[in-house]
Amino acid sequence: MEAQAKPRPLFEPVNPNDLSTQLHRQLVGYVAFFFPWIVLLVDWMRPTPALIEPPKSISAYYYTGAVAFFVGSLFAVSAFLFTYRGFKDEYGRRTDMIFGWLAGIAALVVAFFPTYPPRDVTPPTWWAEWMSVLHHYGAGALFVVLAIISALLFTKKSKENQANTATGKIVRNGLHYICAGVMVFCIVWALYSAWKGGSIFWPEAVALMAFGISWLVKGRVDSTAVAIWSDPLVVPKEIWKAARGEKAAMNQK
Repeated sequence: MEAQAKPRPLFEPVNPNDLSTQLHRQLVGYVAFFFPWIVLLVDWMRPTPALIEPPKSISAYYYTGAVAFFVGSLFAVSAFLFTYRGFKDEYGRRTDMIFGWLAGIAALVVAFFPTYPPRDVTPPTWWAEWMSVLHHYGAGALFVVLAIISALLFTKKSKENQANTATGKIVRNGLHYICAGVMVFCIVWALYSAWKGGSIFWPEAVALMAFGISWLVKGRVDSTAVAIWSDPLVVPKEIWKAARGEKAAMNQK
């Protein structure tokens, strides 16, 4: 009789060459996807009296009551990107690590060097215009690197799996390409809006959502959703088992 395969933990990757966990990718995705909307929520809860009109960019919320969430989230994403290991295959994990580090550095630049303050807000005494220039270069580099990760790294196949035409893989790769294209489009959109003197909040927000969706797809959030639908307590159960050092009993397909 053929032995039954052992069940796999909820967030454990399917590919044995995968050096990161699905939870790692999902956390990056969730932070990115909800980032612009939580910034708005926190700003609404902690209004800035000096502001007559809403900031024209997400970055300008640095000067609002949402500054702690803004900087903290960027540091969290940066930490996730610095610790991302990708896949151990014929490409070598070095490629995934290099791009993860580049994106992590860019995120830190965005966090450490604020953009121009809104016209109604007096900038801190330590702020200088060169910081805003560096901020914009960092933001642009961040989205370019993230688009490359989505389009080129998330969609790659191992040599032995080049013929993989499974519907799920095709759909996921298609979503990665779409997300990468959206991020590139949003970069152009933001540049055009800035040139016209308009708001770049929406291109930034859409780009962040595309970034988040791509990482959620790579983290197989669909499988996690199915597992939660079957057992709403599966996530705390898995965390409890991991904390106790037990082997999980969840088979994620």
